[in-house]
Amino acid sequence: MYDNAFPRTAYIRRDGRDVMVSLYHYQHRSITHPRHPRQAARLRARFRHLFGVNYDPLDVRKNLPLFIEAESVEPTAFRGATWSEHVHSWCSSAHGNVVVTAYESLLAQPVQEFAKVLEFLTDEAVDKRRLRISLDRYSFDRTGRQRGEEDLDSFMRKGVAGDWRQHFDRCAGETFSYYHGETLMQFGYESDPRWYTSLPS
Repeated sequence: MYDNAFPRTAYIRRDGRDVMVSLYHYQHRSITHPRHPRQAARLRARFRHLFGVNYDPLDVRKNLPLFIEAESVEPTAFRGATWSEHVHSWCSSAHGNVVVTAYESLLAQPVQEFAKVLEFLTDEAVDKRRLRISLDRYSFDRTGRQRGEEDLDSFMRKGVAGDWRQHFDRCAGETFSYYHGETLMQFGYESDPRWYTSLPS
């Protein structure tokens, strides 16, 4: 969460629906490829509590509604805050020492968005040629996959915005909207409060 003691900082906002899908995959990967055994044990117990002992971790569509509710009532990410609380904490216009960008904008216009962030953080003009070299060096394409090509074992699973549409059904949409619908609209991710009615049942 934001703290006034923080130095000049950049905050990357992302559609909370994509956050939920990404977080689900990240937590499942933390169970199956544990770097921290105690965290893996906690997450394994949580998943079994939510979905039952014999749940199918690859059935994301079936598992998402309960996962979204759990992350909205007793969140494990964002140091105990919900997605909405975290976004509001950082995106207040009162924070003059924070530059906000969106994950979706970074994908669509990487040079312009990263230049905006770097110029805010350094008070210096950015050399766009050097910036392009850096962006190319750390591009998703360096994974050997095309953006959107999924690898469930990779930390960089898919590298796209809007992947939630592949995993959300009506129940997941209603659940997310109940807890985060106002935030979703406030930051321009939806204009219709009943956006979830077009999702498959």
